[in-house]
Amino acid sequence: MPQPKIKVAHFLSGRIENLSGGDLVVLNLLEYLDRSRFDPWVVSFNEARNPGDPLIIKTAQTLEVKTFTINARGRFDLEPVGNLRKFITENQIDILHCHGYKADVIGFLACRQSEVKKIATLHGWWTGRSLKLKFYNFLDYLAVRKFDKVIAVSEPIRGTLARRGMPPDRLLCIENGVDIKRAGAANGDRIRSELKLPYGKTVLGMVGRLSREKGHRYLFSAIQAMDDVILLVVGNGPLEAKLRRLAENLHIREKVVFVGFKPDVSDYLAATDIFVLPSLTEGLPLALLEAMAAGKPVVASDVGGIPTVIGDKKEGLLVRPKDPVALKEAITVLINDKDLAKRLTANAMELAGRRFSVEKMAKSYEETYTDIMG
Repeated sequence: MPQPKIKVAHFLSGRIENLSGGDLVVLNLLEYLDRSRFDPWVVSFNEARNPGDPLIIKTAQTLEVKTFTINARGRFDLEPVGNLRKFITENQIDILHCHGYKADVIGFLACRQSEVKKIATLHGWWTGRSLKLKFYNFLDYLAVRKFDKVIAVSEPIRGTLARRGMPPDRLLCIENGVDIKRAGAANGDRIRSELKLPYGKTVLGMVGRLSREKGHRYLFSAIQAMDDVILLVVGNGPLEAKLRRLAENLHIREKVVFVGFKPDVSDYLAATDIFVLPSLTEGLPLALLEAMAAGKPVVASDVGGIPTVIGDKKEGLLVRPKDPVALKEAITVLINDKDLAKRLTANAMELAGRRFSVEKMAKSYEETYTDIMG
């Protein structure tokens, strides 16, 4: 008699207008999860301030994954706790897999007296100084330390949690994975033609939410005095209007192309010559892994999980955060030294295929689900 499928509900906040890195990790996992052994759901919020199904819900449905939305009136609304508890009971969910501090806290409260197993994946563990950020981290830590398994997406995050007292038998690291075949089949010529990118100029690419921690402003300053470069900015977010004004004020409007959020960035990465990630803080950025798989030389900040992936002058060039001069110098090196760029690219592609394939990530999560269910 066949074993019943393990029912796993992925619970995350989601946004109406875009997909976060964590959302994309979940979607990659769902696409490669063994459906003969696992029965997945995606659960998210329908926010009163921004009504409608989040994009993660709509995208999961295209993968033929069952979905459920919970109405939420505000950031500290406790009504979703009861709604989530009811959903878990009625659908006989075996594992609640939470992504993000809000899902972690509500998931913990909903399952305190339940037999359902709880897993949290921490896609980032920010160390900013703001009181709000410290409060969110405090709540998140209180919740996830009671979970059956806590998964860090990078060794620095795992190390931070271990130092804070997370029980080692419940803490593990599963690094993000990307679709290597999709990256190899991308069509950059189409994007260059659609955007009318001029020939003879080096196209820099940056993929990420338009928010402070991604460090766009430092890259804008870096290219201010650079000739023959175009910067392709992929993503949207709260700083979009401010960054557009900054481009105007720095007189680089003709060098910066804002293309907005794109659910699949493969073709946009293929259209670039160099990938740049000037982040101030990171977990294990999916865009970085996608750029490596796409065969693009990388310049990135030496922060968070990035140096566990990129060895300086081995798979890419690492620079200090918040340093436009260092960014400019590293980009210039890759433009002028084609042999170095090719060597870094070859090393990065080999590493992406060996260590960061989506198949490897999915297998690790499947083993975790099976292990937690005994």
